[in-house]
Amino acid sequence: YPTVPAPGTVLRGTKRAQSVTMENLADNGVYIIAFGVVVSTLVFFQRSDAQTVKNLSCETTGAMPPRWGERHNYDDQPEVAVFQLTGVDRHPSGRVGGASALTIAEPWTMLFEEPWLDTPEEPMLWTTVDFVLSQPDTVLYCVDYAERALIFLDLGVGGRDKCDKEPFLDRGIRKHALEGGHVYVVPFDVGISYALNASTHLKTDVSKWRMTWVWNTGRCGSTLMHRMLSTQDETLASLTEPFWFDQLAHKAHTDLDADGATTEADLVKLVHACHVLEYGQLVKHAQLGLRKNVPSMFIMNPKGFGHRLIEYVHRAFPVYGSISNSGELENPYGTVDDPKADPWPIRHIFMYRSCAKVVESFGSIFSKEGPPPKPKGGGPPPKPTPASEAMKQAAASGVAASGTPKHPLAARLTGGWMDCMLHWMELTGRVDGPTMGLSGVDSLRRYDATTAEPFAKGTDQLEEGSHMTIRMEEYVTKDLDKRKSQVVEILKFVNFVDDADLLHARDVGAAMKAFETHSQAGSAMEKSSAVTGAKFLDPKAVGEVEAYINLIPALKAVGGSNAVLPGSLGTDK
Repeated sequence: YPTVPAPGTVLRGTKRAQSVTMENLADNGVYIIAFGVVVSTLVFFQRSDAQTVKNLSCETTGAMPPRWGERHNYDDQPEVAVFQLTGVDRHPSGRVGGASALTIAEPWTMLFEEPWLDTPEEPMLWTTVDFVLSQPDTVLYCVDYAERALIFLDLGVGGRDKCDKEPFLDRGIRKHALEGGHVYVVPFDVGISYALNASTHLKTDVSKWRMTWVWNTGRCGSTLMHRMLSTQDETLASLTEPFWFDQLAHKAHTDLDADGATTEADLVKLVHACHVLEYGQLVKHAQLGLRKNVPSMFIMNPKGFGHRLIEYVHRAFPVYGSISNSGELENPYGTVDDPKADPWPIRHIFMYRSCAKVVESFGSIFSKEGPPPKPKGGGPPPKPTPASEAMKQAAASGVAASGTPKHPLAARLTGGWMDCMLHWMELTGRVDGPTMGLSGVDSLRRYDATTAEPFAKGTDQLEEGSHMTIRMEEYVTKDLDKRKSQVVEILKFVNFVDDADLLHARDVGAAMKAFETHSQAGSAMEKSSAVTGAKFLDPKAVGEVEAYINLIPALKAVGGSNAVLPGSLGTDK
């Protein structure tokens, strides 16, 4: 991997340009922009005197530094700062990522130096969100909470197409990010403002977008689902594991009241903005002829812990109304008789697999990387998880007779699986509050799209007909007739249609063909014990996982580690 300069590293050029000569222009480049009859020639050159490498870090705290310089507006739109990527950590591990994996520098300055460009904090230039979204090979990569900014990266010519072929966007973007390419820094307020007015900016009604999230336990066929749905590219766009989604899910797991820097309203609006900017770029590319078809349906496939954002998704895309553009969310939901906007059509899929198989598959991959880094001290505490709350209740009732699995990684993976399952069971009414261990909740009300009230965590369940549950064993069945039947049901669901005749035969055929190729081919996540034969769990460890899960009555009632949730596609439950 390329060497990444440490923060504070000084880069020095070989010459100082004193005048405009042909040699200077050949060495440093000329960008000529024609505006009608008036031609303005802006000559940029890589700064040849000492320049300090900038390192964005989402781990630092404090007020917004003067990094971006003075604020500017172009065409009555707020500004986006442009920098240069000078280094990126390309390690294929999922542990790497975010702004801390990037090193950026002040890349260019005007040849005719002006006083406001003398400080190293100044960016190369300023542009707009519309310009960023119109770039064919630029992608939204991550959130920088400390700088309160969204980071877009330039992948170079053809980089977007290459990245779309990767099984995971978080790794794929770092793999294809262009060193020397542009880094676009979009302040939170600028990105949120654009997203809240996206129908105007994109010249399309974003409330008509049909969106589906594929929540999952991991190692359960969700990447195959992404590959399968990606074959439907005439009307549908599927995204898999973007890093910004990971960051938002992690933030949702923290005590935001203790955090102070990011409020609940901030997080809801960031969830809204990131989805709209991500999907809006695909729409803009189609409008500009950079993409063949205009997608109207969008699929998001997050990592296993992404389920922490389910309630935030419902608040960010309410059934009735739109998000307020003010500092707080002030009754944005409207009423049935007088909605502020059309409802966003949203749906949910949950994919799962036997816990022992999930732990075996993940563990056989992650154990090769060594122990995870110890969490840094400080920061807000995490919120209680469904599994931890349920385990507390089990212990209080005297049920808990044994501890967690002895292997730390197995224990962590088992807890993550339990959280996913219990959360989904809560949201779909497959378990009541007291059984799962929710304090102060006697029963959960069914979420009703005809009400004007926002979705409330721990109170509401997903709307009837808006969710689908899929177990991996049925999804990848060797019985091709059964597999095709389930594929048709899934395509109907994500296309928001009830009649299979509305699906084209070639679309079903293309979806079926996706099963013929390993969905994670070429990535480190392909090398599980199913491929290498090197087992992570021995029979005793499998027994520890199963015994631990059975301590939770709600999970034991549906089969424990080998759970079959009621209503799972292709089962008789």
